Amino acid sequence: MNGDYKITVGVRSIIIKGGRVLLVQQTNRTGRVIYLLPGGGVHNQEDIRSAVVREVMEETTLEVEPKDIWFVREMISQRGTTYEFIFGVEVIHGEARLGFDPEQAGLEPKLKGLVYYPIDTLEEIELYPTALKKLIPLRCQEKFAEITFPVFLEKEIFT
Repeated sequence: MNGDYKITVGVRSIIIKGGRVLLVQQTNRTGRVIYLLPGGGVHNQEDIRSAVVREVMEETTLEVEPKDIWFVREMISQRGTTYEFIFGVEVIHGEARLGFDPEQAGLEPKLKGLVYYPIDTLEEIELYPTALKKLIPLRCQEKFAEITFPVFLEKEIFT
């Protein structure tokens, strides 16, 4: 392992409203539209609950309260390892409006839009991580009675 190898922590949020989940639209490097749960990186000396509140506010203008950790994701590459905690959150105040990423100030915005997407049709879109296309609907239908949360998603290794 070289000195440039980094371990980072991220957070994402699952915001459900009327059978739909709030997603952030972005364009990837090839210009294709992809969907992600609102969230991002944890700052130095910031706890994960505060980070999810801040990230959701930045991207969606919603004030939320983190509830349970639903899923944990681990991504490994040559450059480092990222651990991502995916929270179920409750909206405390506000209506979803596209915010901004302060870390991207002065650059082309990564965030292109927000959409409440029907939970039962997540298979139709390019949602990352892809495992959530099946797991979010199951969790919302409470078919996980026998499973302990959080669920650890399959480790992703990038070369």
